[in-house]
Amino acid sequence: MLEIKNLTKTFNKNIAIDNFSFTFNNNVYALLGPNGAGKTSLLRSIVGLYPSKENSIIYNDFSSSKSKKTFSKIGYLPQDFALFKELKVKEVMQLLSNLKGLDRTSSEKEISNVLELVDMSDRLNSRIRTLSGGMVRRIGIAQALLGNPDIILFDEPTVGLDPEERLRFKNIISSIKKDKTIIISTHIVDDADSLCENILIMDKGKLKKSGTVEEIKSVAREKAFILNESAVDSIRGSYILQKKFAYDEKVMMKILSSNSQNLEKASIDLEDGYICVLKNI
Repeated sequence: MLEIKNLTKTFNKNIAIDNFSFTFNNNVYALLGPNGAGKTSLLRSIVGLYPSKENSIIYNDFSSSKSKKTFSKIGYLPQDFALFKELKVKEVMQLLSNLKGLDRTSSEKEISNVLELVDMSDRLNSRIRTLSGGMVRRIGIAQALLGNPDIILFDEPTVGLDPEERLRFKNIISSIKKDKTIIISTHIVDDADSLCENILIMDKGKLKKSGTVEEIKSVAREKAFILNESAVDSIRGSYILQKKFAYDEKVMMKILSSNSQNLEKASIDLEDGYICVLKNI
């Protein structure tokens, strides 16, 4: 169990995290929010890169500010992941294993296992400078899994990954999620929908809403409508234009509105619920 209690973080009087409280259990969570919402600051606070007040971050009844063992149980992929370009993949992974406190015997097996998971076993002797951006990202995912951590934090893990690699990441999450707390920070709603069972929506440092995927979707119930673009004058009151699309040689609009509309109701998805939460619809 990972418990965050009234966590606040400021930078030069700018509030990055505003009185955030939540209890994470063994599950897969998405941190959804626009850029600047505080998602990265929250993850950095959890791993101790940003100091926090005592007892504001609790792992299995131990304050992370006092327990170094806490950090050995956490795997972390930062948003901006970089490596020593002249080192080989195996050398980088061994270095990171040493930093995590793995002994040489166990680290060799661990390195082999995690590289196989991300389909990078054949690049063990490649130098980092020869790898594509997507490959480096996959190495980042692999290092986060070293030591079989109880808590794994991924900050924008699918950035730079092509569709095949994104599917591989989804399969990795499915294969490792048992008995783990996995938190995935992203601004890509489709990733949250396909990867995660629970959603936390952040904005301006605050936790605006949390719930299952279906619970977040339900926020948009009775608020999503579809109409022909030519009938835009029939919309009552304020609304958010969710998307435009072509249908039967017509331009159609999907809108979100808290006002009652005499329009056809649209099917809802996670993005609709997310926007309703952000825009207070």
